[in-house]
Amino acid sequence: MFLGGKEEGEQRTSGEIVNLMAVDSQRLQDAMTYMHTLWSGPYQIIITLVFLHWVVGWAMVAGVMVMILQIPLVTCVARSIKLAQRKLMSIKDERIKVTNEARANVCSPPPFFRLVESDEFLNTFFFFWELS
Repeated sequence: MFLGGKEEGEQRTSGEIVNLMAVDSQRLQDAMTYMHTLWSGPYQIIITLVFLHWVVGWAMVAGVMVMILQIPLVTCVARSIKLAQRKLMSIKDERIKVTNEARANVCSPPPFFRLVESDEFLNTFFFFWELS
């Protein structure tokens, strides 16, 4: 399976895969949540501007202009959040990788116990036990 972001021959660690799966599921959940904004956003803005014009008159244009002038600021903040998110993802990848390695080492028996459980060791041990 080829996961984007790496070259064809490179392998991803289990930490990266788990992290990508978590991010993908979160993005899917967010997409479903904000899907209705596509149709309801313009509807809400138009209705709100009509009511605002009805209440305060043409002064509502000043509020609209302030919102329009804030677009560059919001874009800049969104870019900085995106960069911080990328740094956080690399830290999460490393943390999950270390956690998985630690869990794998805890679950597997130490090399000495694998040696003791081997048939060769037991045969040798009992051979010398019988000689004494």
